[in-house]
Amino acid sequence: FENPTYKENFYSKNEVSSLFLQHVSKEEVMRCIKSLKNGKAPGIDGISSTLVKNIGHGIAEILTHVINLSFSTGVFPAKLKEAVVIPIHKKGSKLNCNNYRPISLLSTFSKIIEKNMKQKPMSFLNKTNFFSKNLFGFQTGISTENALLNFMEQVTSNINAGKKVSGLFIDIKKAFDTVNHEILLNKMYNCGIRGNSFKWFRSYLSQRKQCVRIHNTFSDMGIIEYGVPQGSVLGSILFLIYINDLCLARLNGRVTSFADDTAFCYLGNNWDEVEFQISQDLKSLRWWFTQNKLILSPEKTVYINFSLRNHTVSDNTIKYPCLECLSNESFCDDKCVKVCKSDEIKYLGIILDQELNWKKHIKYLKSKFNSQIRLMYYIRDICPVDVLRTVYFSLVNSRMEYGIVCWGSSYYSNIYPIVTQQKQLIRIILGKNRFEPSFPLFCGMKILPVRYLFVYKVLIMFYRKSGNLPSSDGTYRSRLRRPNQLQTPRPFLTFFQRTYFYIAPKIFNIIPEILKKITNENRFKKELKTWLFFAR
Repeated sequence: FENPTYKENFYSKNEVSSLFLQHVSKEEVMRCIKSLKNGKAPGIDGISSTLVKNIGHGIAEILTHVINLSFSTGVFPAKLKEAVVIPIHKKGSKLNCNNYRPISLLSTFSKIIEKNMKQKPMSFLNKTNFFSKNLFGFQTGISTENALLNFMEQVTSNINAGKKVSGLFIDIKKAFDTVNHEILLNKMYNCGIRGNSFKWFRSYLSQRKQCVRIHNTFSDMGIIEYGVPQGSVLGSILFLIYINDLCLARLNGRVTSFADDTAFCYLGNNWDEVEFQISQDLKSLRWWFTQNKLILSPEKTVYINFSLRNHTVSDNTIKYPCLECLSNESFCDDKCVKVCKSDEIKYLGIILDQELNWKKHIKYLKSKFNSQIRLMYYIRDICPVDVLRTVYFSLVNSRMEYGIVCWGSSYYSNIYPIVTQQKQLIRIILGKNRFEPSFPLFCGMKILPVRYLFVYKVLIMFYRKSGNLPSSDGTYRSRLRRPNQLQTPRPFLTFFQRTYFYIAPKIFNIIPEILKKITNENRFKKELKTWLFFAR
């Protein structure tokens, strides 16, 4: 299936230089062995990571020889391509196979070889600027929060500029399991993975096998013909290579992708213009998914018209086209599937609503924290304070701080339920009554109150972008006449003053100069937390 009209929207880079596979040293192999996580279930050979780490010095030289032989011949050991799949029940009826999550277990030695390979293509592809800047995930120093901020910057800055803004959130069916090996290898060849490295990856992907284990019963081995190896070290890199050209596409919407969680931001002068852009892009996406043998699920794909007020009802119907309708101006009714408009979507673990007031996400957090409060009541009399504090950080603080750079700027009246829940938790941990002042308790436990946690996370995120670290992208480098003062973006709407992109440089301007000059991130975090506790 070819269509030059849509093909020209997608850019496929043909790299002139090629990846050269250098031999690994015994020291590199030992570092990979030491980096193995303890307690991981072994593969089909039954050899655990703990055992390999204990005998690492004795086998490092032999492993180094095997790995270098694999790299030089372009052959991945066949026995290490066998996986054991254990189905883990999620919810619902245990008689329904769709209610199980497959966990793939690979040999520990396979992981060691893959770890030694992983950095080579990543370093090469980063050096050649292969990856799109809108492609997040599986890369050092890049998290889901970076992806969230990337998307929210597009949304909030354009709303601030007076534009109509929509978000399209697409769902890819079993994205990792349906990757076509020949298409993947072709993309790898085009990006510079050729020669022995190409031969090695072809060997790595071909003739992979897996069996299913339920209790102590094993099924027969089956050949895996599609997908990146689940549970592997290299699977994430291979998937990034596969979808990179989607993130480089010349589309109407600007893409933000974290693995298979992909969103597009659209802007225009009116809703008809924005929704027309979405319809046009869905045709291009239909072409790309067909070419790459992936399946977009239109039933789970939604779009949101972000509007702070005066929600308008559009009469437009947006459809995901069938192949026959790609070259038509209109859509058919029997094969083209309607894409639903929603007023909320859970994207990368954060609930986005069309008004961007974060009420629905905060309500979701409140329901989660209620269960943690009940848990703390149950265990407070049998666990010491240090254990309760650990439980708090594991179950409450981790959830509270995630995405707080986005939702934490909501009005205090919206945040207040979380504030009271956190105070209740700290009093339960320390066995205090509800009239006990909370701030001294927070200081004593070295736990940041939610509003302080917001400031802390905003400054940490901004610190990484402001030029103090080598990974900085130079954001907000504009200076005012006063020394060491950063310029804040101009707010045309009051709404924009409650976003990370306005708040971050403003808060950064008021912290002590001694903090701004710190170049080590760990030290900056430590000193910042101390300052927050004592600068009340």
